[in-house]
Amino acid sequence: MIALNALQKTDIKSVYTGRAGKCCCGCAGTHSEKPATKTYVLNILKKNAADVDDDGDNLSVEIGGRLYVAYRTQEAQNAVQNARAA
Repeated sequence: MIALNALQKTDIKSVYTGRAGKCCCGCAGTHSEKPATKTYVLNILKKNAADVDDDGDNLSVEIGGRLYVAYRTQEAQNAVQNARAA
């Protein structure tokens, strides 16, 4: 499994930032595949690692009324599943 501190933007398909407590459809936030935005969200996740929720497919954290989500690539999801099965 890829540890959060070793996660790279190449392991991330896309990211989302938006208001906490709302859906993630994009009506209260923004989805992005831009490398700079991926880096921004990954840095937030890494700085707040103790509070990150990791369901294997995505990582998320709520900070100051905002939700930050990183959606893993299929390859990264498979690595997590394989590590959890071992």
